[in-house]
Parts: sequence; C-alpha cells; structure tokens
Amino acid sequence: MKKEMQELKHPYVGTEHLLLAILHNVDLNITKELLKFDLSYDRFRLEIVDVIGVGKKTNDIFLYTPLLKRVIENTILNNKDTECLIDVDDLFISLLDEGEGIANRILLGMNIDIDFLYDKFVKSFNNKKIFGKKLLLEEFAVNLNEKFKEQGFDPVIGRELQVNRLIEILLRRTKNNPVLVGEAGVGKTAIVEEFVRRIELGNVPRKLLNTKVFSLSLASLIAGTKYRGEFEERINQLISEIENDSNIIVFIDEIHTLVGAGGAEGAIDASNILKPYLARGSIRVIGATTKDEYSKYIEQDKALDRRFQKINVLEMSVEETKNILLNIKDLYEKHHGVIVSDEIIDNIIKFTNRYVHNGKFPDKAIDVFDEVCAKTAIIDDDYDIKLKDMSVQVEEIRNKKNKFIVEHKFKEASLIREKQLELESKIDNLYLDIISNNNLKEVTLDSLYQVIYDKTRIPIKSIYNFDKNDLFNKLNSYIVGQDSIIERMLNSIEKCSFSNRNVPLSFLYVGKSGVGKTFLVKEYVKLMFNNDSFIKLDMSEFVDEMSISKITGVLPGYVGYKESKSLVDRVKDNPYSVILLDNFDKAHPKMFKIFNQILEDGLINDASGEEVDFKHTLIFMTTNYGCNVNKIGFSSENNYILDNIKNFVGESFYSKITNILLFNDLSEYDIRKIIDLKTCDRKISTDIVDKIILESDYKNCGARKIDYLVENAISELIEV
Repeated sequence: MKKEMQELKHPYVGTEHLLLAILHNVDLNITKELLKFDLSYDRFRLEIVDVIGVGKKTNDIFLYTPLLKRVIENTILNNKDTECLIDVDDLFISLLDEGEGIANRILLGMNIDIDFLYDKFVKSFNNKKIFGKKLLLEEFAVNLNEKFKEQGFDPVIGRELQVNRLIEILLRRTKNNPVLVGEAGVGKTAIVEEFVRRIELGNVPRKLLNTKVFSLSLASLIAGTKYRGEFEERINQLISEIENDSNIIVFIDEIHTLVGAGGAEGAIDASNILKPYLARGSIRVIGATTKDEYSKYIEQDKALDRRFQKINVLEMSVEETKNILLNIKDLYEKHHGVIVSDEIIDNIIKFTNRYVHNGKFPDKAIDVFDEVCAKTAIIDDDYDIKLKDMSVQVEEIRNKKNKFIVEHKFKEASLIREKQLELESKIDNLYLDIISNNNLKEVTLDSLYQVIYDKTRIPIKSIYNFDKNDLFNKLNSYIVGQDSIIERMLNSIEKCSFSNRNVPLSFLYVGKSGVGKTFLVKEYVKLMFNNDSFIKLDMSEFVDEMSISKITGVLPGYVGYKESKSLVDRVKDNPYSVILLDNFDKAHPKMFKIFNQILEDGLINDASGEEVDFKHTLIFMTTNYGCNVNKIGFSSENNYILDNIKNFVGESFYSKITNILLFNDLSEYDIRKIIDLKTCDRKISTDIVDKIILESDYKNCGARKIDYLVENAISELIEV
C-alpha cells in the first residue's frame, strides 16, 4: 500500500491503495477471479489517476485514512475466533463490506456490481472464515457435492446395482464402510460421483438427503508432517470433525494407501488410527482400490478387512460401453465442437476392444472417444484458415497503429485504426457465420485410425485398407520365382486381418538357402510396418537352454534382471510386431515348447509373471532343414521334407503353425532376372552375366552370392 501511495505521490494511504496492492499480486486466487470481472491492476490504476490524479511530490509520511483503519480492524474482529491467519481475501471482503470509500466509488464508476462481488467472494472464499472456524476437512478434501453443483458429472450408465449396494451399506448401523474393488478404468470413482448426483437430485433415502461427500487426499494429509505426532494429531482432528457432523461421508480413492500412511518409526499408521472409529460406525468411509492392491494390503490385515464391505466392480461389456458412449456423445460433441456418427462409436468400441489392452471398459473407450474428438477439433478447416489469416493482419495493423502513436503521428494512427475496426468486424461476422451455419467438424475414420496407432503403435489403417493386389505386385517385383508363395501368404494375412483370432498368425518358410525366405519377410515389413515393429531373431544364437532368457527375460535374482530387453518386452511395446525367427531349426529344443505355448494360447508369461499378449503378432519362421534334395516343387519330395520337419519339431508344434510354405528352387531364368534387378540401368554384357551365373552356384546357394558378384562386375567396369 505504501509503495502504491508513494508512486502516485498521494499524501495519505487509503482503501484505493489497498485494492491496488491486492491487484498487483497477479498470482493470488482472488486477483485471478477479479480478472473475470475485467478488474485488473492496470485498469484500476488508470481509474485512480483519472479520478484523483497524481501528486506533485513524493511523501515519506504515511497517514492512514479512518476508513482504511476501520477496514483493517473489522478484518481482525471477523477472524479472531477462527484460529486462521488473516489473508488478502479477508481484507478485500471487509473493504467491500464497508460499502463506501474511494475504492468502492471507483469500482461503481467502472460499472462493477459491488453487491454481486461481495456475495460471490463471501461464499467462495471466506464463508467459513467469517462465520465460523474453517474445517480441516475442507483444507485436505474436495467437497464433491459442491463440485457437482459447479461442474456436474458425466452420466453413469449400467452401474445401478453397485450404486444401490453402496447406499445399502452406508445405511447400516455398524460396518457401514463400502469399498469398491475393481481394475483401473472400470468406473469405481464414477459410482461415487453417481451417488453424489443422486443426493443432490434427492433420489436417495431420507437419511442420506443432507449427506456431504468429501474426497480426501491422503498425500495432502501427510504432507508437511515432519515431526513425530504431527500426523496423528492432524488425523485425529479430522476424525473429530467428521464425528461431529453425522452427514459427512469421506471418500478415499486408492484406500490401500491407508496401510502404512504416516507410520514413521514409532508412529501409528492411518489404518490403525481409523480402525476403532470404523468398527463403531461413528464415521463412514467409502474406499476404492484395485483387486490386487486390496488383496495385498487390506485383506492381509484381517481387522481392517472386516470393517469394510466389499463391492466388486467388474469390467463393462461391449454393449454396456456402447450405451455409455451414446449417452455421453452430446456432451463431448458440445465440448469439442464436432459431430460423431454412430458408425464411429461402433468402430471405437471394436478397435479398443481388440487392440487397446492397457485399460478396461468403459474407461479405455471413453479415452479414445475423447481423444479422437480433440484430434478432429484441432484440424484446420476453411474457416480456421481465414480466421488465422485475419488475426495475423489485425496484429500487424495494431503494431503499426501503436508505432504511429509513439511517433505522435495521430492522423495516420486514426486512419489505420479504421482498417483495424473493419477487419475485426469481419472476424466477428465470420464467427457468427460459423455459429449460425452450425459449422461443426465431423469425426472421420482416418482420425480414429491415427488415435489407435498413437496409443498402440498398431497400423490398423493398413490392416483395414489391405490391398492384396497392390501388395502382390510390389512384392512380386522384388521377389523372383515365388509367385505362388507370395499369393498364399497374402491370402492368409487378408483372411486373418478381419477375424477375431486369439492366437498369432504364423508361417513356416521352408526352402534352400538363398531362395528368398528372409528377403520376402523384410520386404513385406518395409511396405506395411515401421522399423520398431520388426523383430528379427537369429535362432542359431539360441542353442543353449540359458538363452531362453532372451525370450521371456531374466528371472528375478539373476544378473541382468530387468536390464536387457527380451522378446516379450519388445512385444509389450509394439503388440502388432512382425517376428522373424531365422534358422528356426538351429534353436534349442526348449524353444519349441515356448513358441508352442505362444502359438496355442497367444499368451506367455514373462520372467516376472506378467502375461504378455502375442495374438496380434505375425510370426515368420525360416528353415532349410531337410532341403538337401535336388528339387522342391509340388511332388513327392515335398512330403519327404514336411515329414522330416514334423519329426524334428514335434507333431504338436507342427500342427499349430498356420501356414507351411515350401519355396521353389531358383532356375537360371530366375537368376538372370535377379541380376537385371540388381544392375538396374547399367547394361552389362551377356558374357559377364553368364560368368556371374556360373560363379553364383545358384543350384546350391540360390541368389545369396548375386549381390557380391554384381557389385564386383560393376566396379570392374567402372575401373576400365
């Protein structure tokens, strides 16, 4: 206040300097609220200068006006029984309460309703401070009833049984403490919010009509309790407040954190402090936690467990989740300014059910729904582009106008101001046009594809827009001599893309070295996936039993536990991976048992016991086992090779492979075609081609030596 008085060179300190000092602290909650009434420091200071003016000299003597003294005295009197520190909010309320003085007159001159301000701030900031002692519960908990009145809650669908069970338990005389147990995302907190909504709408039994539900934060309760006894004192005071008001119910999310909370050396934790009160029914607590944490923390403490009544909250079905999305659709459309069709909702349900595994219905579906609406909202349409261009022009004109004013070129500033007003008017008309034409953006399938890809790294756009003919032509231009193999592979992938398989699609490629088994997989990955999705394992590195740790991870207690990434870790990161098991026949026999489980169930447990889903992976295995005969084609040799492989890997594993494809040997014609592809635009003589074919030993090595020989031939031509 004194600083403001000196800067304005006034001979006294008054209420206007008090309000100016309050507005100067822009980080206070009260100043943020006052900004909503267009009451800022700069604006109020200008008003003071206009009304009172600026003095001629700075005064070092500080004289307080009688009114300012009365404001301060009233603030002290109003707070003497509250045991709370006086803050800026109290001073502001007392200033408004006076109803007179220069500060209030200036506010009236600014067309600010003082009575409305007083009512608002008394209710929202200082109601408890002025008219009674502030509850500790209000400091560490959120009043959900007030939150509902201010913000409302999203509608809860399909949880009537759980809400009714919650009410029944709360009405019990003793052991009236329900705990909601379910996986993250099934809607435990939403059930409590629905209960609060029913209270406010009067749709609960008479005994619960005046109930207030407070959501308590244990972290806030523990924070700042540095010394022994502080936490116990705080929680006992909290319990005393709840006991004194029978209408208070406390909701504790993650209630398992009660066990051990505040239990420093020699201290009692929160759960043991609460036990006697929970048993007597003198306080009522609603808890929420997951099944694993309930078993680990609460069920282990039998005395604590019997004080709670368990309500199981199961994951919602597809139909129930769809019903929820249809009910909240209007809320999200209004919030984001978009249109969502029923077809998009059906696809959200389908994609999240099949591809999003790190969550439960309905939460994961609502997450995707919200995100796809947000993604659509930020896409610029014609209106957005026009508005952005006009806004840039207005800013440029405003900068020019300010420059003219600084240079005292008022005529030019006046002319350019007219352009500014004209452009701002066009912007307003454009906004009106958007609203009147109901110009809302429509959520598209492409946006949904992108959201699912961002969440899971699964390229479902490629899956659902699978163009077999285009892919066949591209692969056929790279892979020589295996037309039927490519066609059969793509047919299988196309059929499985649209089926609800619970096991991975698997291929066993059998053929001599160099015929294109590994090359086909790599080219397919280049066309359809990103690099992160391709996992290549050379199974000749898995010849001993200990190498299994590279698949499932190192067991706890062994060197390297959770340090190196195993196959299952990489599949967790990219569920729609392409796994290439090269030279599969060279692996340790125990590997067949591991992959037998993956092919049979689509699941496997990692070293820490966590279940990893493989059902969206594509598994390719390559081998040349038993291919030392002269010819591979549709003849009796095929049966011989397949029998050898079946005997080697075991009939159980063999029967679970989706497709077993026998690659053709490469002919001389195929080798010439490959050489043409490798040389591209460079023309080499027939003699050199013949030499390459002779040296390639293609009957035994296939095309394996072609790259090296072609490079040598081209380099020799360049040297010449």
